Formats: sequence, C-alpha cells, structure tokens
Amino acid sequence: MDQNYFESPPGIQVLFCLKFDYCVEGGESVLVDTYPVVEELRRKHPKQFEVLTRVPYFTHRSYGETLNDQNVANGFKYARPHINIDSHNLICGVSWSPQFHYPLLVAENDVEEYYEAFILLSTMFEEAPTKIEHRLIPGEALVINNRRVLHSRKGFKLNGGQRLEWRTETSRGFLFEY
Repeated sequence: MDQNYFESPPGIQVLFCLKFDYCVEGGESVLVDTYPVVEELRRKHPKQFEVLTRVPYFTHRSYGETLNDQNVANGFKYARPHINIDSHNLICGVSWSPQFHYPLLVAENDVEEYYEAFILLSTMFEEAPTKIEHRLIPGEALVINNRRVLHSRKGFKLNGGQRLEWRTETSRGFLFEY
C-alpha cells in the first residue's frame, strides 16, 4: 500500500508512464494481488495470520529533518496491522510498505511472533502466483486498488537513455483533475 503513513491512504492509485526510453534495461512494474496470498496465509498459517491482523506496525515518511519520536512536524507516522479485516472477518485491506517501516513499538511478547509472521508473508508475496511484471510504455497508465495490490518497479540501467518519468495520482486527485 502506498502512502500508508497517512491515516487514510488512497484507495485507488493511477501510475502514469510519461517517459521510458527503449534503450533503458529493466524498470518493469511488478504487481501482486495480495488477497489470495493472505487467504492462503489464513488457511495454512492461522497463527501468523492472526498476529498480522492484531499487531500494529508503524510506517513513517520524513520530509527534511530526520523523523523521531519527539518531533513529527516534518513527517508522517501511523500504526496499523498489516492485514485489515472487517466485522465479517473478510479481508478489506493489506498494508505493506517495508521501505517505510519504523522500528516496531509493541509489547515484548509480540516481537518474535510478529517478525516470524512478517518474514513468512514477505516470502509468500515474493513467490505469489498472482505476481506479474509489465513494462509500461509512455502514455500508458496503471490503475490499481491501493489497499489490495502491491506495486513496485524493478531496478534499471539507463544505457544512455533518459531517466524514467512517472506520475502518481490518488483517486481524489484523479477525479478532480481528469
């Protein structure tokens, strides 16, 4: 989930490819539909599933100065479990952005089981049958459910080409601008 350091992250994201020279190697978009993976976790590893629905983890995004516990004026920090379920026990969101993880701030007895569950789900996402790769071309847009689909981009070499240029819109920005 992008922007999960906000209390209410965007539900829909639109990623526009503005420029992507053909001499650039790599840079493919990688997508994973998390819901089938998380359902598999629930079936095969119910204890780890329960941990990731209960134990909150913090995400943060700092701007300018380093973010710390005393001063969050220059950044954002929010805590939520990785797996969100509704009152009917249905999955309604998966929050997964390891690059924005903040140190774990939970009860000591939750730490080991959290990391065990986190590593297991991370491996499952990496090996997911729902994982696809696609090289976007300029003018193409990728529209994703930000609470369900993980997205990233593979590393790339410019090979004399221009840098990749992307634009990201949230559902609100998309509706108001387009």
